[in-house]
Amino acid sequence: MTLQWGILFSGQGAQKTGMGLDCYEQSNVFRQVIDASSQELQMDLLKVLRNENGELDLTRNVQPALVAVSLGFYAMLQHDLPQLDIRVSVGLSLGEYSALIASGKLPFQVGMRILKARALAMERDSQAAEGKMYAIVDPQDVVQILTICQQYCSPDQVVQIANYNSPHQIVIGGNAAATRQVAKTIQEQQLAAKVIELRVEGAFHTPLYTGTHHELARVIHADDFVANSKCVLSNTTGKNFEPDSIAKTLVDQVVRPTHFGDCLQRMIDEDQVNATLEIGAGKALTSFARQVDPQLQRERITNYRDYQRFIEKAGEKEWI
Repeated sequence: MTLQWGILFSGQGAQKTGMGLDCYEQSNVFRQVIDASSQELQMDLLKVLRNENGELDLTRNVQPALVAVSLGFYAMLQHDLPQLDIRVSVGLSLGEYSALIASGKLPFQVGMRILKARALAMERDSQAAEGKMYAIVDPQDVVQILTICQQYCSPDQVVQIANYNSPHQIVIGGNAAATRQVAKTIQEQQLAAKVIELRVEGAFHTPLYTGTHHELARVIHADDFVANSKCVLSNTTGKNFEPDSIAKTLVDQVVRPTHFGDCLQRMIDEDQVNATLEIGAGKALTSFARQVDPQLQRERITNYRDYQRFIEKAGEKEWI
């Protein structure tokens, strides 16, 4: 059975101690990507990945590390299965940088420069204001939840829906006090099956990251990007990144909601994707894919064992 693949690149929150180290030992291709990333970033990524002193607790470290690991997996895949029918790719938030670099739309060196600036700016914004995020599982009335968010907004407090992950999950985020109140109200009014506080550094994709927005407007330029035929979907617009607006879209991304669920549906409807492959350190995106369409063939690569298994299955099941 020939499959048409959509590649899903993990975002921040998927990190784990030791991620990628087994591939670094086993694969020259992966090792070259990590070493090149370390050189461009002027950062010891192996030290970050080992996480012996809490290096992965810092946004300045975790964002470059996740992208480098994802790019390493992708490079291995391109080396061993260049004939894989990849129709489209999408990353969740940070994962968009992995997807854009992997596609060739964002040159590696330029991407690492932007990524380093983004990570440092987001860390500063995270420290400047206490933010909270809550996953809202099986929301019954998204419009009502939006209304509740608006009721708790004020000149010094903001809360909004930050992520539309799938038909079964949204995420609210904003200043800690206001976001706690919205989460409490959702529970009291029984507007969702579950309300789960997320362990994150801040309320991503909200106005709390306006400082990062300004910094990215300074460091991202329209001529940083390369036009090609590869399809990479934007969480912000739900559409393919376009050459004339890609810079602005990435700048706006940090303060606007993500629409990952819409991207998955678009893959199926417009790109005829019937299989997804999550690349990175997590499994959340595969879960979202199942929620959007249970009929999708779903695979993921988070370590060397996963990678070997995928290569074997691709040959045995004639996926290519």
